[in-house]
Amino acid sequence: MSASRGTEAALLVAQDFPQLLHGAVLYAPASVVHESSPRPDGVAWTLRGQAVLKDLIPVDHIDGPVLAVAGSDDRLWESNFAAPLIVHELDQANRRFPHEALVVQGAGHSIGGAPYLPHGSKFVYPGQAEPFDTGGTHAANESALLQGWTKVLELLASIS
Repeated sequence: MSASRGTEAALLVAQDFPQLLHGAVLYAPASVVHESSPRPDGVAWTLRGQAVLKDLIPVDHIDGPVLAVAGSDDRLWESNFAAPLIVHELDQANRRFPHEALVVQGAGHSIGGAPYLPHGSKFVYPGQAEPFDTGGTHAANESALLQGWTKVLELLASIS
């Protein structure tokens, strides 16, 4: 289970080490490898000491179910396009496990985790003075948290 930038790592590990992970839950996912942060000229991820190129993350070796939850008003990156793309790529690879994209209208980027806990829609990057608006209304973000968590529980219940 991962959110935001962690979804890149989750997909890469699930793809390259399917014996270690049985699927993935992705909140506000990325479908591509992004540049490193805070230095965009650096390498974000490595595999066996080699740079992972900034490209579409393959999913054809993922061995397990995948749930991708996104908001239509994600202002950090286009998770609303990434979630369905990940599922499309899994369809194309004929993966036998269930996979689903849930895009919640009006929700933003901060939609990962369990509902009923305080979640904000702004945060401050280290080194920046102004908060960054991650999108979504509080009601839509809470709806995404509830819908996503319900799907996670259903997914876990389906695994034998």
